Order: sequence, then C-alpha cells, then structure tokens
Amino acid sequence: MPGMSRKRQGSCNSLRPGTLTWAVAAGANITGAELRFSQAMEKPMRRFCVFSSVLLSFTLASCASTPSTQPITSSRTVSALSRATKGAQYIYVSSHDNTLKMFNAVSGGLEFSINHNLLYGLATNSFGEVYTAGDEPNAVQTYTPKGKNTKPTILKSYPFALAVDATGKIYVGTQTGKNGSRGLTTYTAKGKPTTPTIPSIEVTALAVDANEKIYALVTTKQDRQEVLTYLSDGSPTTPTISLGGAEAYGIAVDSSGKLYVGIAASSNGFGVITFLADGTPTTPTISLPEPVAALALDSTGKIYVADQDSITTYLPDGTQTTPTISAPSVPFAIAVH
Repeated sequence: MPGMSRKRQGSCNSLRPGTLTWAVAAGANITGAELRFSQAMEKPMRRFCVFSSVLLSFTLASCASTPSTQPITSSRTVSALSRATKGAQYIYVSSHDNTLKMFNAVSGGLEFSINHNLLYGLATNSFGEVYTAGDEPNAVQTYTPKGKNTKPTILKSYPFALAVDATGKIYVGTQTGKNGSRGLTTYTAKGKPTTPTIPSIEVTALAVDANEKIYALVTTKQDRQEVLTYLSDGSPTTPTISLGGAEAYGIAVDSSGKLYVGIAASSNGFGVITFLADGTPTTPTISLPEPVAALALDSTGKIYVADQDSITTYLPDGTQTTPTISAPSVPFAIAVH
C-alpha cells in the first residue's frame, strides 16, 4: 500500500488502522530499523485525506528580575514556573478551515478563533507568543498568547516547519519551493538571521531539546523519511532514525531527549512511537484509529495528539487523559503553552 506523500497541499490514500509495533532486530543498527505494524482488526478500507502539519515542541525558560534589595519575581516568571509544574495552559491548532484556534488545555473549551491563511507550522516560546509558518504570505509571523499580531515577522519563501528553543531562537524548515530552495535556517528572537544554517534537506517537522540539539524529520532522495540530528552549531550527530516505509507528520522531544514521532501513513497502522536519546525504541507506543496529523509535548511530558477527527491527550506513560477536543476541521499543526 503506498504511503501518504508529505507535501504542502496534503495527499489522500486508502489505509487500514492497526496496532503499532516498533521492532528492531537484535544487534541491528538503528538506521536500518524497520517499522512493523501488526494488524489489530479487519475493517473495510477507508478513504481519507490528511494534510500537512508540523509539530513543534517548546522548551520552558523563565525570566526573573532581581533588584539590589528584595528579590522581585516577574509575572512571566510566575507563569513559567506554573507551567513547569502544571503543564500547558493553552493548545493552539491550525486547521484546514484556514483558522488558528486556541483551546483551554484543562477544559478543552475554545478560547478564540481567528481567520488565517493556511498555516503549516506552529510553535510557542516560553512567554506564550505563537509563531506561525505559511505561504500566504510567505512568512513566519508572531502572535501574542491571545492572537494579536506582533513582531517579529520573518519573510521566508515556503516556510513549513517551526521550532523555538529556550533562548527564543527560531528554527525554520522549508520544503522544495518554486525556486528549488530547501533546508533549515535560524533566527534570533528578534527575527535576525543567525547560525546554524543547514542546506539541502527537505524538512517536514522540527524539534529542539534543552541542549539545543536539533531534530529534523526529513524526506530522503529515495522518498523515505528519517529523523536526522544536529548539534547546536549545525554539525551532524547521532542518532539517525529511519522510519522504514512509514510516514510521519510530527515530532517532539522531551527534557530527557526522548523523541516522539507521530505516524500518519503506513500499510496498516497509525499512532505515536518513541525513542530514547540514543535512538533506541522505547515506550510508550500509542495506537490510534486515525493518522496522526501533529503532536506536541508540554513541560510535564503530557502528549497532545491531533488526528483528522480530534485532539487527544496522554500522560507520559501513554495513558489517555483529558481533554479530548473534537476537531472541527482537519488539523495541520499543534503547539502548546
């Protein structure tokens, strides 16, 4: 069964749900690992369409002001410390209905919805500002936590994947556009170009860990997907994780370096698979009835998964928890704060 092509306009395929199993032969190199799905049920083939998304992870940072007399904790510090212990407050979702929505991460209630041209990527910084990537306009734009447009605006041809690290550095991944350009570029929190720059990779999703190690979900020349890793200066490092014949739409990394990958297309299964920092497959494995369109993590390790029907949340051990949010339109990207 052909996999779903990860392109900017999305693609449709007939796939069958199943139970996810990640297996690596004894002594095998992780780059040669193959994704194996064991079929959980026989069901008629269903036709659906899953669109592009990216999952962007964020790393929490705090900001404090300490005068020479009594220490004073800023409201931003209080908010950051609260998120570190309680997790996300808000869930941001871009959807095929050309909207950017914010949901309450506790109740699941809709906080706001703004009309916006198609957004392929979302990310948040430690202060709750939301970064969006889209091609109408070709730019990375910034919004306040409540959806008001603010600075910086970064003009960039065909931005697709986004991540923001603890220092506020912005990572932008592109896929092949009309000018043939693709790769990863970085910007300061004020939107000025900086290092590293990683050329000639077709980036579907990005994540950055607490040590500024970069994880890039890319499509190879053989039209297969793998996760490449880079040091903060852009130098290639380990691990490299091959996804075999499966196709993923989102990645996220937690504070320990554990990597989460959302599977959107395979011969018979969808869900979330995880890897240790050295690339070794680990738990949890989450099986889902629909393809994963995007995923995100909060500071407590809670997992937020968007498929074509809903947004579901899971504890770090893979146990489903609240909230569950019905998706009014197929999601493209998700971010939390």
